[in-house]
Amino acid sequence: MFPNRLVAWLSGLSLLILFELALTWPKNLYWFVGLSLLLLFFSVWRLAGRLTKAKFWNFLITPLIFLSSAWLFIIFLEDHGVRQLTILISVILYFVFLKVVFLYLYRRPKYEAHTLGNISSYIGLVAIFFLTAGVFSLRIFLSFSYLLLALPIFILTALLVYQLFWASQAPIASSLPHVLVIAIVVTEIFAVVNFLPTSVYVSGLIVTVVYYLLSGLSRNWLLNIRESRVVVRYLTISFISLMLILLSAKWI
Repeated sequence: MFPNRLVAWLSGLSLLILFELALTWPKNLYWFVGLSLLLLFFSVWRLAGRLTKAKFWNFLITPLIFLSSAWLFIIFLEDHGVRQLTILISVILYFVFLKVVFLYLYRRPKYEAHTLGNISSYIGLVAIFFLTAGVFSLRIFLSFSYLLLALPIFILTALLVYQLFWASQAPIASSLPHVLVIAIVVTEIFAVVNFLPTSVYVSGLIVTVVYYLLSGLSRNWLLNIRESRVVVRYLTISFISLMLILLSAKWI
C-alpha cells in the first residue's frame, strides 16, 4: 500500500524530468519518449496490475494516448515558454489521473463519485487537441495526405470515447454506437478543417470543440441525464467557444 501511494508523485516527477531532458538533448528524443511510455505503463501496472487484463488496459488507454499526443504536440512547438507551459499542464494532468486511479482502487472512502469519469473527460479533451494539432503539423512537415492520417484519428478518438464511457460506468453495449458515431464525426471534421486557411492550433481547437460537444452529450445521455438544460449548456458553450475561435483566428 505504501509504495502505491507514492506512484503518482514519483511518476509525475520522473515524467517532468524526462520532458526537460528531451528539451536539453533533443537528439535523444526517441529515448525519452520511449522511457516516458514505459514509465506510464509501469505506473498503471503498479496500481491496476492486480485487475483483469481488460480493466488494466481500460485504465491505460487515455493516459497513453494523452502522453503520446503531448510529445507529438511539443515536438512542433517553437516557443520555449509555450513548451514549458505545455509540459506543466501535461505533468499535472498525468499526476492527477494516477492519483484518481489510486483513490478509486485503494481509498474508496476518499474517492468522490464520477471523479474518474471527469478526469478522463478533461484529459480526453486535451489529448484530442494535442493529437489533432500535432497531426496537422506532422502533415505539413511531411506532406502526408490527410486521408492517410484519418484512420489513426478515427481509432484513437474511438478509444478515448470508449474509455470515457467506461470510466463513467455507462453501459458498454449501449455505448458502442455512440463511440462509433462520435469517432466518425470527429474524423470527418478533422478532414474538413484541413482545408481551412488557418493555423494548426485553430484547426485543433475546432476539432476539440466538436469532440467536447458530442462526447459530453452522449455521456450524459448514457447516464440518463437528459434534461434540456444540460443539452442547452453544452450547445451554448460549444457555440460560444467556436465563435471565439473563428473570430480570433488569423486566416492565412
